[in-house]
Amino acid sequence: MITAQQAHAYKPNHRLFYHAYSTMGVDPGETLHVGMGQMTDLQLCHELGVRVVWINRLDEQMDPRWSPIGILPNLSGLPDLIEAELPPA
Repeated sequence: MITAQQAHAYKPNHRLFYHAYSTMGVDPGETLHVGMGQMTDLQLCHELGVRVVWINRLDEQMDPRWSPIGILPNLSGLPDLIEAELPPA
């Protein structure tokens, strides 16, 4: 588990994500982010080049500048979306 407190940064600060990637030993392109905030998740992932799934619990209109690889109303469909959209490791 990696926390924002450990990174001394909170979303949407890029430092939080760079700390997590460094700690895990992965590149941003090897990750998938799942979140519900347009600015704190979609925009941030767009800036970092990270694939993102948007959990649109509030049925919001999405800003087209930050297109995710998938949109779900909740987490229940996430395993199927991952299986369909991401190549096996």
